[in-house]
Amino acid sequence: MNAARRFHLLLPHELEERLRQAASSRGVGLGTALREMAAEGLATVEAGDRSQTPEASLGLAALIACEQALLVVASILPGGRNLVAGLESEAAEAAQKRIAILEAGMQQVEGNQ
Repeated sequence: MNAARRFHLLLPHELEERLRQAASSRGVGLGTALREMAAEGLATVEAGDRSQTPEASLGLAALIACEQALLVVASILPGGRNLVAGLESEAAEAAQKRIAILEAGMQQVEGNQ
C-alpha cells in the first residue's frame, strides 16, 4: 500500500473496542479496518444516505410525538384502542402518500438549486 499521509488518532475506549471487534470480524488489522470503514462511510455520505442526518432525527422525534398523542387520545375515548387499531392501515397509507409528496417536493427543490 502506498500511504500518502499518516494520521495519529485518539479514540475513546469504546470506539477503539468497536474498531478492534470490526477488524477481528473482517479478519484484518486495525489500520486496514479503519481505512475500509472510512471508505465505506464516505461512500455512504457521497451516495446521499440521509438516514443519519438531523432531518432523520427530527422525523423520528415527530413520529414519537405523534404516537404519544395517539396513545393519549386512545386512552381517553371509549373504545379508543379499538378505533386506533382499526385506523392503522389507513394511517400508514396516508403517511406513505405524504412521504411521496414531500420527497417529490425535495427533489424539485434540489433540482432548482
